[in-house]
Amino acid sequence: VNSCAHVPVELDWQEGDFFDLTGHYLICATHGAHYEPSSGHCVMGPCKGKRLQPLEMRERDGNIYLIQHPKE
Repeated sequence: VNSCAHVPVELDWQEGDFFDLTGHYLICATHGAHYEPSSGHCVMGPCKGKRLQPLEMRERDGNIYLIQHPKE
């Protein structure tokens, strides 16, 4: 989910622009929190130790699908 683990704001610097200059970390444009793309864990910033909320995706026949879960 495109929402910082520190304060619920979108991460993008500009629409669709999430990564640092090295391309290794997702960065929150508001707080500077750094997240590992593979796990969503915050490795630097005000929410260190927390993580982004994951979305379950599936790839089939060259298409990517978001798996919707019923709300609890």
